[in-house]
Amino acid sequence: MEETRSRRKRGRPPPPPVGCSSFNRTVFPLLLAAAATSSSSSASGNLQNPHARFILRRFLRARLALLTTRTPPCSSPSALERLLPEGLLALFPVLFISRWPSVAALGAEVVGAATLYSLEANEMMASDEGVVKGLVCALGSKSRRIVKAALHAVMDLSTSPVGREQLWKASAVERLLSFFYQVAKTSAISAVHHSMERGSDVCSNRRPVEGKIVALVLDVMVILINTSTEILLNMIPRYLLNRSLPLLQELWKKIRGASIPRNWGRCLHFTEYDLASTIFRLSMKQANPAICEIDKIRISIFGNEISNFENFMLKYWENSPFLLSGSSNILEKDNAVFSSLVHSLNPTSTDDVLDSILMELVSCPPLASDELDINCFMNEMNSSLGSPLIYGQDIRVLKARELTAESLKNYVKKEVHFFENGMRKVFIDGDNAQKCKEAFQNGFTVALRGMEFRSAKVAAIAKGLEVLFGQPSVGANLYLTPPGSQGLARHYDDHCVFVWQLFGQKHWTISYSPTSVLPRLYEPLSSLPCSESEKGGGLQLTLNEGGKVLLMLLFIVGMKRGKNYQIPSLVPKPEQ
Repeated sequence: MEETRSRRKRGRPPPPPVGCSSFNRTVFPLLLAAAATSSSSSASGNLQNPHARFILRRFLRARLALLTTRTPPCSSPSALERLLPEGLLALFPVLFISRWPSVAALGAEVVGAATLYSLEANEMMASDEGVVKGLVCALGSKSRRIVKAALHAVMDLSTSPVGREQLWKASAVERLLSFFYQVAKTSAISAVHHSMERGSDVCSNRRPVEGKIVALVLDVMVILINTSTEILLNMIPRYLLNRSLPLLQELWKKIRGASIPRNWGRCLHFTEYDLASTIFRLSMKQANPAICEIDKIRISIFGNEISNFENFMLKYWENSPFLLSGSSNILEKDNAVFSSLVHSLNPTSTDDVLDSILMELVSCPPLASDELDINCFMNEMNSSLGSPLIYGQDIRVLKARELTAESLKNYVKKEVHFFENGMRKVFIDGDNAQKCKEAFQNGFTVALRGMEFRSAKVAAIAKGLEVLFGQPSVGANLYLTPPGSQGLARHYDDHCVFVWQLFGQKHWTISYSPTSVLPRLYEPLSSLPCSESEKGGGLQLTLNEGGKVLLMLLFIVGMKRGKNYQIPSLVPKPEQ
């Protein structure tokens, strides 16, 4: 009989909420007294009441049942006022600091349920400054149960624009970044990664609590940061960025390319692209790479005498190639700018170098020069950030081959691409990365674009060259050519070129343009008159390690052939 009565009791719907005035007269004083007793700030023995915790838990569970079972939701002002009276909202900040974790956690759960009850209820909770700040403060609790409930409530609150705005004002992101740093610097990140590799459920009760907390923190951070504005991002203290970004980047590297198991769906909602977007947004405030001093750039190229630079600008600039002899020994002793870049590279085996390029580097999506709103760019590239290298855009694998057709008398060699550069994007990952390594062994050159976006030292040199030569921009490409092979066929460039032989040796043939008129961009060489290089003439150069040459406009380059090539690692050493 008692069992049947208990079963009927559990099956009954929760009673309707009392009116607001009745709540303020009868319920609120009782809850206030109980909350004051449960407050950690009033934990003296004289104020302890054995019934206070029971009253608070009983009321909060009943309110939670009302918010989660009543359908459809009542969004009228009077209904919301009965469901969430002002007196109840005023109690939440006190409940969040209760010395009873069950009470504080239940309070956060009620707030989370209210934010999901309806959009109006969400805005009501978000508009209460005390509730929002109380939730953010609860993130710093020593009780993992309270922290977990608060994280869920913050995530629920972030489902509305008003909620996200109020969370930013309450410094929720700063608190989350600090909490993430404290937890993630332990083994929690490894626990998350290992769970993904095995496909196990990080939310399972059998998993460590820290792994669950990290997953929740990441979810909330990704949501708030990826929906923020540049103004809000600038409010984050720099020291928090410097501490948190390396950990986020480490986590992204570990989960990159890994599919998030389905059983993670109920607690981990972001993708690797979402995390890449978060890292990108946080990185925008980091200091730009320092520009190399102009005098150091000039001295590194032309020596200490300023007359050498002036002579170059008067006689050679846009008129004739200019060869600068040098060696690695000279670079190490006298060339502070370029030697620092050489030292940042770690020479290893060919396979390791190619792995560092093909598997560790990511795509650099093009940014339109007239793009003024970074948020527009982020929305367009949302699913592309952090993707593997894209063939044609970031990297090319090509080889110059001789043609025997008599109809092509003006061409001695033609560039052959290893991958078809068609309409479909080719990502260099997995099998394609292995194919690139095999192509290199078969004589193909690996050409990597956008080194100024991938290395801080290259970016600093590029910026310095911009100022020194008065150019709007300077790009940097890297070419890895195996011994005895030729990557690019005879061609011309529509811009001035500064070539620096980092390692190994290459042979060049350079000829003057047969016409004083600049060819159109990407105009085929067959449309130009016959040049000296086709007659066996032209300037013959062999660049050894450390050698540099400046190629001006109006020159046709008859290609580079690698010789005795020792390949360095292209991943810069960690900054000290």
